[in-house]
Amino acid sequence: MEKIFFKKNKTLFSYMIGVLFILFGIFIYFNSYLDLFIRPIMQSMLMGSSKGKDIIFFILIGIFIVLSNLFFQIANKLQNNDKQKINDNLKLNDNLKLNNNLKLKNRLEVKQIKSDKLLKIIIIFSLIIAIFGLILEIILHSNLGLNSLTTVVILGNDYTSTSLLHSHIFKSIIGNIILNIANVFNLAVSGTLNGIHNGTSLYHYIPQIANLYLLALPILFILMVFSLKNKYVFQKIILIFSYSCLIIGSFDGGFFSTPFAIGLIGIILIYFNGDYVEYLLKIFFKKSLKLNIGCNIKRNVLSTIKRLMPVIILSIIIILRISIAILGSHSDHYEVDVLNLNENGINIILSHYDVDSIQFNENKTIITINNINEENNINYNEMKLLNTLSHNLNGKGKLFSISWNFYSYF
Repeated sequence: MEKIFFKKNKTLFSYMIGVLFILFGIFIYFNSYLDLFIRPIMQSMLMGSSKGKDIIFFILIGIFIVLSNLFFQIANKLQNNDKQKINDNLKLNDNLKLNNNLKLKNRLEVKQIKSDKLLKIIIIFSLIIAIFGLILEIILHSNLGLNSLTTVVILGNDYTSTSLLHSHIFKSIIGNIILNIANVFNLAVSGTLNGIHNGTSLYHYIPQIANLYLLALPILFILMVFSLKNKYVFQKIILIFSYSCLIIGSFDGGFFSTPFAIGLIGIILIYFNGDYVEYLLKIFFKKSLKLNIGCNIKRNVLSTIKRLMPVIILSIIIILRISIAILGSHSDHYEVDVLNLNENGINIILSHYDVDSIQFNENKTIITINNINEENNINYNEMKLLNTLSHNLNGKGKLFSISWNFYSYF
């Protein structure tokens, strides 16, 4: 009786935790003063934390907790029905009993294995979405007649940047939907949502095929919820955290973003080392081991590779990101290509920056800005230059691209 009472209260407590996360996310939206406390904590994890990402992060965690518990209850009920059928079969004659029991036991075993297979599908599906985002970036740059190894900034009230290294293409799709819903309820002011950057200025330039993300995201989410079945407590906590990060990274930053990398590595960690992680965490928290996992840890080359797989994948992502950044970098100058730049914009460029040359090619103005002064010191940090150009060129042009300078961050 006490065990049943404990299980019911444990489930209720889990639901309450999930609802609290959701309510906290909503509370952040209406209370900006919390940004001072939350932003520093989330900054490194969500790669330049913003109010929108903070809200989505907490709401996603809450939704995953609630739905995983709901699904767990439903699955347990179905599993108990199968077990009951096995017990009922004991009353049947011997010929039918063996055949029916084997079928039902096989069905139970399939349910146990299925969640691990789902993790594999989630990893592959997430990578497909991320790579699709990179391809869309190349198409977008090509359609605008701009170099793919640059950052594009769409000018306007809600100016948005996007690049291979930090893509906002999918963010513009999500932002456009949220903004349309907000407009129905009169929550948006001048195209913005309570100071939350939604990236909608980019939406009109993205390839139409990018809207497939609206189909892929719900599928990914459903797979994630189903995969939480039959997972131990620590595994489930890591997965819920990882799923929330990965979803945010998939639309805000893309393949090379910090939240996507954190999410992907967390899922890979559980897929290859789930039992091992549970074993170590239970030792750390001095919990009794229900499974003798420690004795099953093999010491061979294959198992070592599996243990190191998260580190290997993370290293590959970091090396790829740095390699692409260096490939597109110019240390001594920046090339800024502006579409539909007016005369006022040209005057601002000449008066505010150390301009080496200006070329005109139909509706595109190609500006070369010196990055090395007479004392051989760097003039501009890439991010600071991008921000000042976005401010100074707003209203003077349609959009611009800026070349990278990986070395300016050191």
